[in-house]
Amino acid sequence: MKHKFFISSFLFLLSAPLHNLLAEGDDSHHAEAGHDHEKHDEHAEDKSESGHGDEEESTGGVGPNNAVTAADEHDGIKLSEKAIQTIGLKTESWNGKSVSGQTIVYHQDKTSVYRLKDGWYKLVPVTIISKTDNLVHITATELVSGDLIATSGVGLLRVADLDAFSGEVGHSH
Repeated sequence: MKHKFFISSFLFLLSAPLHNLLAEGDDSHHAEAGHDHEKHDEHAEDKSESGHGDEEESTGGVGPNNAVTAADEHDGIKLSEKAIQTIGLKTESWNGKSVSGQTIVYHQDKTSVYRLKDGWYKLVPVTIISKTDNLVHITATELVSGDLIATSGVGLLRVADLDAFSGEVGHSH
C-alpha cells in the first residue's frame, strides 16, 4: 500500500505537466497577471466563474488532447508527437544481445524495456544475463533482433504508461 501511495503522489506531481505537454488549446490564461491556481475554484459548477468558460483543456488520462493519445492493455501506449519531442524520447534498433543500462525499467521485481512497434510503446519483460560497464546483456521472448527499443526519455515514458492505466483522471490547466 505504501508503494501505491508513493506512485500516486509521484504521478500527481508530474501529471499536470505531462498532460499539458499535449494540450492543443490556448494556454494564454497561464500568462494572466495574478492568475493563482491555489486561490481559484478549480472545480466550480459554473465554469465561467473560474475563468475557464469555453476553452478546451486536457482532462488528463488518455485521448487526442493528451500526451497519451491511446492505450491498450495488449499493445501499450501511443504518444502525441509533442509529447515524444518534449520527453526527448529516442529509440535504437536492438542488436539481439544487449541494451544500454538506461533502457532497462526496474519495476516491482521485474525488468523490462520499452519496444516501439507500429507507433505503440509497450513494456516488454526481459531477463538480464550479465552487465558490463553501461551494457546489459538480455534475453526476451517478445523481442527480436531489429526491434526498436526506447533508449532515452524512458523514465517519463514509464510515468506516462502508469498514468494511462491508473484509471485516475487528473486536473490540468
